[in-house]
Amino acid sequence: MKHTRAWANFAKGAAFAGLFGVAAMTGANAAPVTITADPSGAGLSDAGPFNFNGIRTSDFSSVNLTSTGGGGYSFSEVGFLPIAAFDPGNFQPPGLNGSLGATPYGLYISFTANGTLSSVGAGLLAGSFSNINFTFNGDPGGTNTFNNFDATHQVFCTGCGDDIALASGTLFPGGTNQAFIGAPNTAHPLPSAFVDLLFNATNGSFFTSPTAPFSVDLISQFSNSPFVTASFTTGLPPGVDRVVTIGTAAGQGGSGSGQFVTTPVPEPASMAILGAGLLGLGLIRRRRKG
Repeated sequence: MKHTRAWANFAKGAAFAGLFGVAAMTGANAAPVTITADPSGAGLSDAGPFNFNGIRTSDFSSVNLTSTGGGGYSFSEVGFLPIAAFDPGNFQPPGLNGSLGATPYGLYISFTANGTLSSVGAGLLAGSFSNINFTFNGDPGGTNTFNNFDATHQVFCTGCGDDIALASGTLFPGGTNQAFIGAPNTAHPLPSAFVDLLFNATNGSFFTSPTAPFSVDLISQFSNSPFVTASFTTGLPPGVDRVVTIGTAAGQGGSGSGQFVTTPVPEPASMAILGAGLLGLGLIRRRRKG
């Protein structure tokens, strides 16, 4: 019995250390990209240009889970990621979200996604996205709200009719692509994700350096606390077994961050860690079959 428990702990440790470790190391060889944005040029505000290489976001979204048997799920997700600040330095440029120094405006990412999740241990679902599609938008006046959920627990935006599209994107081919839900059957699950996004800047009036159009890798990660999540098994859309919401009606959202970089090149160490993670998962599954 002691040997069996030791083996199980080793396998689980290798699996989760490998999967989380490679997410943290992805893009270590990629160089940050400094971007210049001009809100006034895009008609969002009278604010002047500013430079950044990363974003910090809030998160309001709905994850719809449909059982596929054996503890697994397919999922669809729709959501909004309001931009809270920029990096380096976690700063708010004048006017963003009503900050002083310029007329107010907002920025946010709207997205849809699909994927699959499998049970990989007690209280943990792990999987990946099959597709993500997003638009990076500007909100003149900063009047949008995203903390809205309908009768089937689906998030929606109010005030988004006059927004300006600035960029769009999808999954980055061959990049990190990991999705998790911890404590999935509790009242407050813990969704998280590590994902590379192909960010296609299209509005040359907003993105002035590099001059749009251009494409970069947006290395992103998202996590949540139980204070901003909820789980529902009634009042659901057709064909859905559970809805997990991120964000509260009071305006508290999940958290996310992203860094803009050149195309990442996997390091040998990263590949070795990923291999350890995959080996650990394989050992767990083999043991269960046995």
